[in-house]
Amino acid sequence: MTGFFDLLDPRHGTLYLFEGERLEGELEFTVEAGALSFKEALPRMSESCLSLPLSMLDFRFLEFPFGEPEKIRQAVPFELEGIVLKEMGQIVFDIVPAGTSGERHRVLAAYADKHLVKGLIESLKALGAEPRVATSLELGHVFSSGADLGRALLEKTVPEGGERPRIARLEMEKPVINLRRGEIAYTKEEEKLNSAIKKAAILAGVVILILLLKTGMKIYLLDRQSGQIEARLKRSYAGIMPVAASQDLDTAGIIMKARLKELRGKESQLKGVDSLEIMKALTESGVKGVAVKEIAMDQDKVLVTADAPSLGDMENFKSSLLKRFKSAEPVESKTLSDNTVTFTMRVTP
Repeated sequence: MTGFFDLLDPRHGTLYLFEGERLEGELEFTVEAGALSFKEALPRMSESCLSLPLSMLDFRFLEFPFGEPEKIRQAVPFELEGIVLKEMGQIVFDIVPAGTSGERHRVLAAYADKHLVKGLIESLKALGAEPRVATSLELGHVFSSGADLGRALLEKTVPEGGERPRIARLEMEKPVINLRRGEIAYTKEEEKLNSAIKKAAILAGVVILILLLKTGMKIYLLDRQSGQIEARLKRSYAGIMPVAASQDLDTAGIIMKARLKELRGKESQLKGVDSLEIMKALTESGVKGVAVKEIAMDQDKVLVTADAPSLGDMENFKSSLLKRFKSAEPVESKTLSDNTVTFTMRVTP
């Protein structure tokens, strides 16, 4: 039996239990202080998955001159740095291809608070149901629906009723994202593999020792055989856990060149920024009900973080900014439970 923990919102969700492809049952659960709670004992499951709702995720569309997923994952932190509201060490992320244009590869970076995701995983681990994958049923629905991604993510259109178990089964087979990476990566399979390698090494040593004793081989031959076994084990481990060194260096080179170019241009660009004039213009561009919480200036852009009573007020604020600045574009927005919107606007002076 397998299980899919479908978190509907930060406070409750549903566990779907499958036997093969057949839905066997559903169990409701609540979330308190980041921990899942059930009214009854959980059945034994061979594996499970955890799904986060769109309301607990944030998104960015990014473009790269290369399309290899692992290269893109290594470059994403450098693109997100200075744009997202949290430090990069405080989030977990994954990417989904979102189309190509010429030699440019567009991806959607989905990320969440690492402490929150880790807490949910540890809670399930304590219940004996550690999830192999942390995905998003609702994000999978957005991609499979064929709807406009930007609009669908902004409006947070989600499936309901009997549609959710069907999508949950698809996500278990091929998750749209997996946030279990880095520090919170799933390691059970790796631990089993390492244990098997250790047992194989011990068994090989015992067999060799018996053979040596039976044939009466000399001690120096035993030492030689031991060295060969150690070398084989190292080669076997290297084969199981390969490191694509040349690929890593290529990626590092691309990232470092981009970073160096950015730093070289930073000083000259900042010299032309009149901070007082920008602050004055932002103040005079205010819209009733929109409260500016933070203003950050870096290079040739200004990031304005604010709260608005509605999406319409956010658009009015954008229109007001465009009267005084070259461009104003939302880079992040989230609708809260009381329908207010918190957003970050990138402004070009």
